[in-house]
Amino acid sequence: MSSGDYASRLSHYDNKGECGLPESVDSQRVLDRKMKKLINMVQQAQYIVILTGAGVSTTAGIPDFRGPKGIWTRELHQKKDKKNKNKKMGSNVLETEIPQKEQRSTSTSNKKKRKSPDEETKRQGRNIIMSFDDAKPTLTHRAITKMAECNYVKYCITQNVDGLHRRSGLPRSNHCSLHGCIFTEICESCEKEHF
Repeated sequence: MSSGDYASRLSHYDNKGECGLPESVDSQRVLDRKMKKLINMVQQAQYIVILTGAGVSTTAGIPDFRGPKGIWTRELHQKKDKKNKNKKMGSNVLETEIPQKEQRSTSTSNKKKRKSPDEETKRQGRNIIMSFDDAKPTLTHRAITKMAECNYVKYCITQNVDGLHRRSGLPRSNHCSLHGCIFTEICESCEKEHF
């Protein structure tokens, strides 16, 4: 399943908040200062619970929802592009979307060399969709796992469904997924969880 497939299964929701805001990057000096403060807070803390969201998985290639390349941001761009295209074509033209499977030709004369994932990513631009299967835990996922192993972090709560905390080695007893995990199944008979 891809991040786009997952997003398309979500309930319709009009109020998606501010989408497409630029990301900010701290200077090395500011980052060093923040890291020292964080290290001090971690060392002083008695019980740390971490709440994570889409931002920890974006470097794994899974888009967030509201960021510059977020799923909802791209959706808004596509709607605007479609609206502008329809204005140019005239109001009496109906544009339909043909599902991917129907667009592919089975004729051998029309077959083209399949593009590499990198070429395809460049071609699609803002329509990049990452497969959850291909995503690997990020440095953030691994750092949280290491902090749990060292008993600094007691628990991690995530809004993500990608399973990357679990793949990073964070025990199930040390975290929960608020919206579930697309890789976790629960046996209806014995209620055992399978990842």
